[in-house]
Amino acid sequence: MKKRPLTIILFSVLLLFMLYKSIAYFILDSQITCDNKEPKIKLSQFVNISEKRIKYSKSFYINKDFIGFNAFVDKKYFITVTKLGKASKGYRIIKTDKKPNNSTSINLFNPSDVEDENSRYIDLHDYPFNNKQIYYHSDGPVVNINQSGFYEIEAFFSFFNVSFKGENKKDFGYAGFKKKKSISFIEYKGDLFTLNLFPIGNATYKGLHELTDSEETK
Repeated sequence: MKKRPLTIILFSVLLLFMLYKSIAYFILDSQITCDNKEPKIKLSQFVNISEKRIKYSKSFYINKDFIGFNAFVDKKYFITVTKLGKASKGYRIIKTDKKPNNSTSINLFNPSDVEDENSRYIDLHDYPFNNKQIYYHSDGPVVNINQSGFYEIEAFFSFFNVSFKGENKKDFGYAGFKKKKSISFIEYKGDLFTLNLFPIGNATYKGLHELTDSEETK
């Protein structure tokens, strides 16, 4: 009989913890918002792509602070741009085979465009990120890495995770259909951004380096 009050106490503590996590998750998720306004930073400020080729779709905010946007290039390619945090001096991008820890609390970006085949997630508890070692994990093979001007990873994946605190933490990432996609890391005015690019419909795949005006005119 003495065990019953202890069981009730443990159950109550567990219930309160789950309630706290649910409320915290809702509050943090509601901090990620989007609208149809043109972004404060344009794609042409990251890479050499003419604004005539670009159509902007959504701008994203965390706590009303601008963190990125969605856009179309040549009406055939979809790109998402997301600010990760400050770019640490001498940061390194490292591939890891360690799968991310599923117990990490993550928050989802609002689904905003039908063409966006990758859901984005982020751990707002540790955002913005600022670490010298950036780990990434892809559930598919990496086929090319291009570091000319900026760091671009081309891979066949459905899941791509980025960790800042340890190799297997779910700090930021993408989940969607498995196909060839491009992930780029670009520093802009002291901030580090990640750009996800993939073709729409039957368009032929091209990486971000290939889409730049200098490459398109060759």
